[in-house]
Amino acid sequence: MTMNFYPLADNDVIQLDWTAHALFDGKACVIVEDLLKRARDYLKITNAESGRYNWIGKGIEASVLRHQMATEWQEGFVRICIEFSPLELYEKENLTCLALHGDDILRVPTGAEIGAPTLAKVSAFYNFFREKLGLQEVSYIKYYWLSRGVECKVLKGDGSSKGWQPGFVRLQLEFLPKNMPEVSESTSTGHSELDSLRQASN
Repeated sequence: MTMNFYPLADNDVIQLDWTAHALFDGKACVIVEDLLKRARDYLKITNAESGRYNWIGKGIEASVLRHQMATEWQEGFVRICIEFSPLELYEKENLTCLALHGDDILRVPTGAEIGAPTLAKVSAFYNFFREKLGLQEVSYIKYYWLSRGVECKVLKGDGSSKGWQPGFVRLQLEFLPKNMPEVSESTSTGHSELDSLRQASN
């Protein structure tokens, strides 16, 4: 059984249930785009002209050998994204091609550019990112950002949800097969509650 998560759009807003879960600058309420920017700062991948910049965003070229279907390498792109699971779906069965298992083997030719492995189990990549983001202590409550997720509420930037939706949020390595259509990015529709949060954070 896997947890039912989906990627959040840049203009979605996360309200963490506990301030202790807050990453980087300690804000409990943050727009996804700002959180990803802070992650880029920590990973030192802020130059948009650099190929490694796409670790967060479009993704960088990679291939994966699935631990349960280890017959051939699947070509595609790997990226770090922020995912959300609504409370009612959190532990329901959901097998998705985007999810990477810890025992899958990931090959990322340009991984060395940020000090990451170039060929290793997915669990090794997670350990690398935990260390880089300061989340490696299991006893440390922020550790769960890179595993089961932390409790939160999300306000959709495109106005598709009615108010705050409770659930779990996490940072995740996501694999996008080359033959998969691109995920369309949401755009803001002038949601009044969202606009006020944006103004407050500026």
